[in-house]
Amino acid sequence: MRNNAFPKGQKWHFECAKWHTPAPIGVHLNPVTLVPEMGPETVLILREKRKFMNELRQFGPLTLNIKSGAVRTSAGPVVFMTWWFPPIVACTPYASYELLLSPLPQSGISQLIEEISRQTHIHLVIFDENHEIFDVVEFENVYNLGGLLNLAHEIGAHLKNYTFDEAKQAFFQEFSMERLMAL
Repeated sequence: MRNNAFPKGQKWHFECAKWHTPAPIGVHLNPVTLVPEMGPETVLILREKRKFMNELRQFGPLTLNIKSGAVRTSAGPVVFMTWWFPPIVACTPYASYELLLSPLPQSGISQLIEEISRQTHIHLVIFDENHEIFDVVEFENVYNLGGLLNLAHEIGAHLKNYTFDEAKQAFFQEFSMERLMAL
């Protein structure tokens, strides 16, 4: 495990001017250097509207949770990570974001998941709709993403005639947040 915890008792200032613009609203894994002395790491980037993040903060300090696993859709299996924040309202998290993973080997996302699984902490970088940093939050890495990646490789070893885009489309049609949270 690589210790990437922020040193205690220090204030940090993060700039995003040199970073590539992340994908649209949602969560994404990206390699980034937050603290030059620590070097590059894989971070979870959340892009969300500032107004919504301020509303979420009213429930207290951010608590990052994950519901992950693999599901079988009518078009084949999908490995999912649903990152969510409390509270739970009517059996659904107040805020949740999916990251889907093909069980077939993919060098990009698989490598990022492997790298983040070896870090002691996950840094969540929250950008608002204007690409300004809203917050950077550190969480102890207790999410077992290495196990999820192993599950994906195990499933992928047995697939034939599989199209991830079709399975992903089926996932969104066949699985609601309530159903995923009940798994």
